[in-house]
Amino acid sequence: MYFTCTYKSREFNGANGHFHHITYVCIALLYLCISFYIMNSSTPLRCDDLIYQYQWIGERTDGMREPIDLNHRVENFSEAFMSQINHYKVMNGRFIVHYLVQSFCGFIGKPIFNIINTLIYLLFLIGSIRFLKISSSTGALTALSLLWLGIPIQHIFYYSISFSVNYLWPSTGLIWFFILFDKHRQDNGINIFKIICIFFYSLLLGSMHEGFSLPLSGVLFLYLLIHRKQANISILIMSVGVWLGTSSIIFAPGTIGRGANSASGISLSDYLSIKQNVLLYSKRLYLFTLAIILLFFTNKMLFKEYLRKRILEICFIILDFCFVLALPNYSQRIEFPLELVSLLLSIELFMLCRLWKERNRIICSIVLSIAILHIPITAYYTCLVNKEYREMLQSYIDSPKGFTRYSEIKIPKPINSYVKRLDDGVERDYISFTMGKEMVIERE
Repeated sequence: MYFTCTYKSREFNGANGHFHHITYVCIALLYLCISFYIMNSSTPLRCDDLIYQYQWIGERTDGMREPIDLNHRVENFSEAFMSQINHYKVMNGRFIVHYLVQSFCGFIGKPIFNIINTLIYLLFLIGSIRFLKISSSTGALTALSLLWLGIPIQHIFYYSISFSVNYLWPSTGLIWFFILFDKHRQDNGINIFKIICIFFYSLLLGSMHEGFSLPLSGVLFLYLLIHRKQANISILIMSVGVWLGTSSIIFAPGTIGRGANSASGISLSDYLSIKQNVLLYSKRLYLFTLAIILLFFTNKMLFKEYLRKRILEICFIILDFCFVLALPNYSQRIEFPLELVSLLLSIELFMLCRLWKERNRIICSIVLSIAILHIPITAYYTCLVNKEYREMLQSYIDSPKGFTRYSEIKIPKPINSYVKRLDDGVERDYISFTMGKEMVIERE
């Protein structure tokens, strides 16, 4: 049968094996984090960071690209707080996330952010290994390699302060939430300090990004509805925390206003055309769906056991997919939460199959070798593209008419989705708006 191993973590035998496991994994984590820091630190303030340097005002006037005061940079925590009150009214409800973004963009600075963001990335990687219940060096190294090679729009983690805090940080929070939820649903003990901590953690996660917290809120509601007699106080507190955090986003005046504006004036044909992109870019979802169907037909006992263990995560994917389909607009970032969880579960299912059990060292060597080569090449092109960005920005500033042009950089196809050149769209518009001069990108 294709799936032959049982669904449980594989423990080490002996202290020596454990020592080697920790050593190899620590080296891999260090390699990834150093590369991540290099890419992150080479990136200047870009795209949304350009507008989050400035204070938001309480209303959007006609002809204004964004409701911000270009004459008033955010200079301290108090100004960032007042700016976010206005942002909450006119833009969206991610108060905490964008308070952090404005503080880093405005006065804390990029160097400190680079260090903190790298530490968050480290927590993301460690959390992924914990989430997958991996306890062997081959499994951990393979999972880390597949995460690097398989995560959708990888540059979203280090492309800008805004993107990092909006996607890497909630991703890390979500993974650790699943770990904590799995632990506490088996724990009926009551500890006031623990209850307070998990409540505020859940509240923080719920208030970070609706793309993560809205499907999670729905999943927790269904879980409590089905397991209302077995649910303990910890699970209830975690659920309430997420619900309250999510409510603070979706009922924000800015969120309601933007939702109404984006939904108005769209025809059914345009809506269906937009949704074609969902079908086009849901590759990891399809991979997980194929894997779970294969598990069902080859080992029904293991399928039932796996479904029982991962019902929360599977329902998260389903609800998030429905959420994406319901939205009147689309970008690949919208699918990021469901694609991330689909990738993690696909890796887990792969490590349950007979092929992995019989050939895990060979498979690990192959994917690890690819990742080891791919990472420094990505770092090189990321630095090259960021250098190009600075040069284009300088030539634009120096040109009376705002002319600039791309360098002759040819990015290899396997690296293309990992780097982000200056966008001849939203990013160009933000530069033009904040600089007070139209940017014109010349073509050959």
